[in-house]
Amino acid sequence: RTLERIHPRCTAPGRHSLTDPGAMRQRGTVGCIRRSLFARVPGTLLDTTPPMTPRAEQKLQTRQALMNAALELMDSGRGFGSLSLREVARCAGIVPTGFYRHFSDMDALGLALVEEVGETFRVTLRQVRHNEFVLGGLVEASTRIFLDAVEANHGQFLFLAREQYGGSQPVRQTIASLRQRITDDLSADLRLMNRMPQLSPEGLDLVSDLVVK
Repeated sequence: RTLERIHPRCTAPGRHSLTDPGAMRQRGTVGCIRRSLFARVPGTLLDTTPPMTPRAEQKLQTRQALMNAALELMDSGRGFGSLSLREVARCAGIVPTGFYRHFSDMDALGLALVEEVGETFRVTLRQVRHNEFVLGGLVEASTRIFLDAVEANHGQFLFLAREQYGGSQPVRQTIASLRQRITDDLSADLRLMNRMPQLSPEGLDLVSDLVVK
């Protein structure tokens, strides 16, 4: 049935059996099945994705080191806007000119940090939803899932909380968009769970906004 969906020609009436290797090779069936099943599946023998070169891997590690350095510097209570390119580069162990191989400016670094914490948020909320909708978990358990994620990613969430009112306008705007998406998702989840049936849709939106803020 899977093969019929992938390539009807492979299983059309009157064709040679798929269990006949000779017939499959003759009609090119093996090729069409392999291309359909494996061409875009990472990790398979026929995966065509080129492996990451050592240089590309090193570049990715240095980029992450710059992001971690910014979070480390902010851990003392400083805002992102107070950080300089030079001190972030120094903390990451690279020369200042090396910074520009990874980010065009400090705002670009800030946007990358927002993207990173946004991904952490999405992963955490998927776990919360699984606990609520699939496992039928208690609200307290879902809250613990979220608080554990905050504790494990303290620097990311601290950055998010501070910089929604910080000095970088691009970072503020991106955080506001992320916060709105999370608020909308929470409001939709509350409707599905029917936790507050007495509230109107507008009331649920307001509660969700207050919780996320």
